[in-house]
Amino acid sequence: MNQQGLRYKAFITYSHADDRIAGRLHRKLESYRIPRAVRREHEELPARIHPVFRDREELASSVTLTAAIEAALDQSEALVVVCSPAAVASRWVGEEIRYFRTRHPGRPVLAFVVAGEPSADPRADPEGAAFPPALIASDIDDPAAGVFDPLAADARDAGDGFQAAFIKLAAGLLNVGFDELHHRDLRRRKRRWAALATLMSMVSLTFALLAWQAMVARDQARVAQRTAELELTSEQQTRSFLLSVFRLANPGVAGAETATVREVLDRAVATIDATDFARPVIKSRLLATMGQAYSSLGLNQRSTELLGRSLELLPAHEDSPESRRQRIDSQTELADVLFDMGNYEAALAALESVEPGGVELDAIAAAQRARVANVRGDILAYLDREPEARAAYAEALAAIDAVTLSDEIDASIRSRSLGGIALLNFFAGDYPAAVEYFAQATDILVPVFGHAHPDTIWAITSLGSAAKYAGDLERARESWTQALKYAHAVYDEGNPEIGTLKQNLARLLLE
Repeated sequence: MNQQGLRYKAFITYSHADDRIAGRLHRKLESYRIPRAVRREHEELPARIHPVFRDREELASSVTLTAAIEAALDQSEALVVVCSPAAVASRWVGEEIRYFRTRHPGRPVLAFVVAGEPSADPRADPEGAAFPPALIASDIDDPAAGVFDPLAADARDAGDGFQAAFIKLAAGLLNVGFDELHHRDLRRRKRRWAALATLMSMVSLTFALLAWQAMVARDQARVAQRTAELELTSEQQTRSFLLSVFRLANPGVAGAETATVREVLDRAVATIDATDFARPVIKSRLLATMGQAYSSLGLNQRSTELLGRSLELLPAHEDSPESRRQRIDSQTELADVLFDMGNYEAALAALESVEPGGVELDAIAAAQRARVANVRGDILAYLDREPEARAAYAEALAAIDAVTLSDEIDASIRSRSLGGIALLNFFAGDYPAAVEYFAQATDILVPVFGHAHPDTIWAITSLGSAAKYAGDLERARESWTQALKYAHAVYDEGNPEIGTLKQNLARLLLE
């Protein structure tokens, strides 16, 4: 879409009862950054969807639309209607839709459903319907005319959810495929799963070391024996509880409600705060683990708070190997969460003081160095610093090539590095190279985690997307069909991952 000479990319019309969500949509549209690869494919696209007009005036005392509103509508490339029963009841939402459709019948009108039922007829059920009558009338001048289904994104929890609906709306405004914009969200999902998988392996290895140290201390002295046994028992019980928390925190597998998981995590943090641990590093590790659990649920603000507390528990003068390793883990996770929040400069700053071991690395230090490099690579990729990002991913691969790690840790780290390189190639337009690296990541993940695992599904889905852009439509079809089969085993039917795969296959059949 490229309406020359028009001032606004879109005009958002909404009932003032929906002001809060309309404001959220407005901010997200204007701050959304269109991926470079999409702009290369569509040279006419701008870097951002900006500016977007949102009416903040109360028109209750007016008889007709104001001249300012009419001028803004005339200068908008598209109309976005925030749909709800309140919008159905709003006179001015209907007037703005009517004006835009009458004056500019060739410009798109897009629906963003936030409440109500899209299938309900607003003329028969105005209190339950989502679409205003003026939006769906086939003849805007004839109230008795038939209706049609508008282009709609369903932001309700029972529909696509806000994030997936926003991507659909942005795709409609830009006149590009949904899959082209959804690719970045898939990368975030993959990064979270990779972080959790690496975390659990690292926690297991760390607790094994603690148990060994406790047994050595038991042999050294009777008093130390009692302390070590109590500490070991506490850590084993806490580890068992944390593992159950992580199982609950996986809504794609466990089907748990986010609110219930949040309550479990809050109780776990309260228990940690109320416990008198023998060493600060133990409490630091547990708070960092809980911070990662919160970030896996998208609760990033709470995550950064707990990771900050984890670092505060590690005194600067404490330089034991255990404390150094925990400091690196906490700082790396903090950088990853800041990156997920879009605070890229702060994320890089959090990594500046991280020193994950020297040239000679043991297994733990190598895994830490690789994870630091992967996080740095992700951040640099989003800052369009491609050469540095490639160097970071190469550093991660070199670190784990130098040691022997468990299959799970190696596969998680290696697939994240290869996936990062693949996405760099994808965004650079080198689709055959992207296909090759996504295929390598898939080949690594399948033997270790199987097909029915979020990391594997992400890699196969991404492989299909790269193959499509490389012109290999048959491989794209095979990849997406396979990913859809295993996504049904992992996600609920209403999950956006399944909807995306179905839409990809449908578009491929149309093409």
